[in-house]
Amino acid sequence: MLGDTNIVSNAADYITEPALNRAEIDLSWENHYAQIQQTASTYAIVVCCRMDASAQTYYRFRAQWNTDQVWLEKVVAGTPTILAGPTAATQGSTTVLRLEVNGTSLVGKVDGAEAITVTDSAITTGTRTGFGSSSSGSSNSDNFEAGDIGAPAGPAPTAVPRIGPDRRAGN
Repeated sequence: MLGDTNIVSNAADYITEPALNRAEIDLSWENHYAQIQQTASTYAIVVCCRMDASAQTYYRFRAQWNTDQVWLEKVVAGTPTILAGPTAATQGSTTVLRLEVNGTSLVGKVDGAEAITVTDSAITTGTRTGFGSSSSGSSNSDNFEAGDIGAPAGPAPTAVPRIGPDRRAGN
């Protein structure tokens, strides 16, 4: 989508900056999460949700490890806006950065702990996710994962006739 990323030893290696990679598979619906694992690094890393299939419109949770800070941002037509942050965060030897988007609720987590929570209703569509970096070089990013939160409402279940001692199948 933006920049150039290689996979080296099964981890992301960002060749040009900034680099942003969009998963080219749609999730079931707009309420979903994305997360990526990063080993100790001074590089910036982002995870993105509600990515549009073609436009540069999405929510992102960004960590800047040389300053130990995180932000929640929206990007609309390529223009970023800070929704919350910077907030102090500590990177461990291996850190998981996760963004959850459910309705208007956006939650950024570092190693499972909430770092930033905000509400925003600007981006309501987009079923793709992604990750990236604003720094070139090896960011030690690995184990990208994304999935739906909950499930979209479906049709009501169909009643099945009861088969019991007084109603036998075939009689």
